[in-house]
Amino acid sequence: MKVDCSEGCPVRATFFCSRCKKPFCDQCCGLKEKGKRYCLNCAAVLHTEKPKKNIELGIDKGLSKPLKVTLLLTTAVAALYLFIAGNGQPSSDRATLPPLTQTQVRDLQQCKEQLQGLSMLVANYQRSHGFDPEVIEDVLDSNEDARLLLEPVDEYEYGLERLPDAGLVISCPNPDEHHLDALYIIPGSSSVIMQSGD
Repeated sequence: MKVDCSEGCPVRATFFCSRCKKPFCDQCCGLKEKGKRYCLNCAAVLHTEKPKKNIELGIDKGLSKPLKVTLLLTTAVAALYLFIAGNGQPSSDRATLPPLTQTQVRDLQQCKEQLQGLSMLVANYQRSHGFDPEVIEDVLDSNEDARLLLEPVDEYEYGLERLPDAGLVISCPNPDEHHLDALYIIPGSSSVIMQSGD
């Protein structure tokens, strides 16, 4: 009996996931272990539940080591994205978000870079004045480019707000454009905090 892949791939399924019991093609195999095969979503969940040694991933043994590492990292990032998008639940329990397009990835990267630039400006302002700026515009010198204050997708202004756990943060005005619930940075930090899910 021929069965279609559950992920909608244009090829027929070649195995049933040992965890969710759905049919998948070879491209959607995320994990082979002790004769069992798991889809990408279930492999990500199993990896977070209990990491195991000597797991054979569905990668051709004839590939070069750098290419295998690249494929493993790509698979890990995809699995992490699916895990975060599913709020820690397999995608069968919750609708998955569509993957980001190249434009959305570029916009997110630009937004993160602008937040990092604003983070340094606000930290410099705090050091030189001894207090927090009232509005984000206070941190710009006359020679600074005011476009740094505008989010790249919709050109709304970045803002300052106080969060209970983090204190003063610089926040993206429209994180929905990046498929996130929140996107912000703490002044003086280079690490952008991205929150997805409730």
